[in-house]
Amino acid sequence: GLLAVGKPRPPAALIWGGEHGGPGGGGRLATSTVPQQVEPLWFLPWQRDANVTGSPVTGPVALHVDAAFVPLKLDGRFGLARWALSTDAPSQPDWFAPTDLPIVHSPVTDGRTVFLSTGRPGDADRRVLALDANTGDLLWERPLRVASVGSLHLTHHALAVADGALLSLDPASGKLRWQWDQSSPTSAGAVRHGRLAVTSHDAVYLLDEASGAVLWSQRLEGMEGSEGSERISRATLSAEQPHPPVFAGRGLILIATDTRILALSELDGATIWASPLASPLLDPMVLVDDRMIIVRDQDEQLSALSLQDGRTLLQLPQVSLPVLADESAVHVMGRRGFQRVPLDGGRPSGWMRWEEDEWGQAVASPLAAGRFVVFMTDRGLLAAENRSEP
Repeated sequence: GLLAVGKPRPPAALIWGGEHGGPGGGGRLATSTVPQQVEPLWFLPWQRDANVTGSPVTGPVALHVDAAFVPLKLDGRFGLARWALSTDAPSQPDWFAPTDLPIVHSPVTDGRTVFLSTGRPGDADRRVLALDANTGDLLWERPLRVASVGSLHLTHHALAVADGALLSLDPASGKLRWQWDQSSPTSAGAVRHGRLAVTSHDAVYLLDEASGAVLWSQRLEGMEGSEGSERISRATLSAEQPHPPVFAGRGLILIATDTRILALSELDGATIWASPLASPLLDPMVLVDDRMIIVRDQDEQLSALSLQDGRTLLQLPQVSLPVLADESAVHVMGRRGFQRVPLDGGRPSGWMRWEEDEWGQAVASPLAAGRFVVFMTDRGLLAAENRSEP
């Protein structure tokens, strides 16, 4: 027989790859589950001047197993704060790394290093920074173009940066692996099996993640919809709120345009189906168990679409926040708190009662990592315990 000798390969690090966890992410760190109910643990009010109102949070939050990385303005300075997640309420952040400009895109992290970009398009002196996740110490930095989108996407191999061009950086050193200048990317893209899908405002490209070589490209104008002869009009990505593509199912790439969700073949970019949108999306698409995609449009209508043919499986009106999703349910804010809405059409149930007088208003979707579910409010940071975790 054949005997294999050697050390077993260590498990891959858990990665928070972008907003809501990365392209297609439903607000969960990989392997984390969402329980039937959660129990509040502690609430930490924001430290700010008495004359300041509203939330000091400037961008989406990143989570890892035992920490929340929060972009915010603290004591008059922009920066990134790390709060440890435990059953005991922290009195202050573990560290705060100040930045000259606000952090408006989600940080990304593998638990050892946290990466972030600063500023909005048009700001001078924008940067990409790599910080030690435990200490906040600066590991490396590089400039970011003034007009670039500035979003990031982290994989086990590379850090992708939408910097006017698409940059692929070595996460350990910040050195350039390759640069793709053919079109201005609207996001840092999405990766699966060594392939990177990226969009411009009127086209979709599939690149080799290792080299940046273009495998195929497809312009959005003139793509055929599911009706066959019908042409898609205004099939461009929103310049105001472009969202990354999502790899889904067996060989699909999902694209959100101003008017439709498109499912393209990963093989050659051909259109498999197209589903109309009443208005452009507010949030990135959420993939659920390779069965459906969840979207929320600017009319605050949430829809679950079948990956098989794009038909609508579920609709919920007046969903005011992005969702936390798992394989069986979405969690949405109701009149008395967050509800768990089964994706099989079952009856909604209470998930966590919301104490608005104490906590204020939720300003972002809840996020789940390990034992914890984290909520951002206009008054502070709320941590709840996921009791289904051992």
